[in-house]
Amino acid sequence: KEHAARPRGAAAARSLDTLMSAILGRRRVRMRYHSFSSRATKEYVVEPYRLAYAQGGLYLQAFVPAYGETRTFAAQRIEQAQGRLGQVQAVYLA
Repeated sequence: KEHAARPRGAAAARSLDTLMSAILGRRRVRMRYHSFSSRATKEYVVEPYRLAYAQGGLYLQAFVPAYGETRTFAAQRIEQAQGRLGQVQAVYLA
């Protein structure tokens, strides 16, 4: 699947490192994400809580404060992730 393939390259590895550190440290992350459905790139601030491998791809589950809900993001389409935006206020479970 093109929309859910394994992340590749040094930038993808750095983004995954940032996401894992944020999950373990319960910190917010700013990320740039390319949407498969809209074919647009958008900036998100998220509270990540899980990376999961499913159906041949790696996915991030994160709470999006701007939307007040949990979303799932294909890790391959995370173009950049920056951490250290502050502590997560609560744990959100799907």
